Amino acid sequence: MELNVKQSGIVDRLVFSTNFKIKNRCLRRTVERYLREDLSCGLHSCETCASLGLNNLGRNTNEGKNTVVFGNHAIIVDAEVCLRFMDVFDSNLFTNIIITQNVWEYVKQKSITTYKKLNKFVYEDKDPRFAVFMSEFHHKTFVRQEIELSDSL
Repeated sequence: MELNVKQSGIVDRLVFSTNFKIKNRCLRRTVERYLREDLSCGLHSCETCASLGLNNLGRNTNEGKNTVVFGNHAIIVDAEVCLRFMDVFDSNLFTNIIITQNVWEYVKQKSITTYKKLNKFVYEDKDPRFAVFMSEFHHKTFVRQEIELSDSL
């Protein structure tokens, strides 16, 4: 049976090759990455992602809970917020939280306790306040990493 690329949601295939030396041996590492168009952002009000998956964020409105931002809104957190203020997310006052994949991986690399807590919220408890957006595999949000830049977010 042949894979139908159009039906599978795959938009592009990228191949990255890097050469490096270990113990005076030249090695080549090749990584394939498939960019997709069928990954949902998780927002209930997103018309583009409505047909793609479970969009739970925004069903429980957070209007009136915040005096700075009026209306229903989502919070996209960065790595430092996750690492330094993870205890704040225990509160039910924070809803509609989107965690991007690169933030997820950075937190996993820097603090395993924070990662385990995030994993508990998102996957074990299936808390509807959280969603992970796979930004490294979505064809509209993928950015090729520059060699000069560090991994810090």
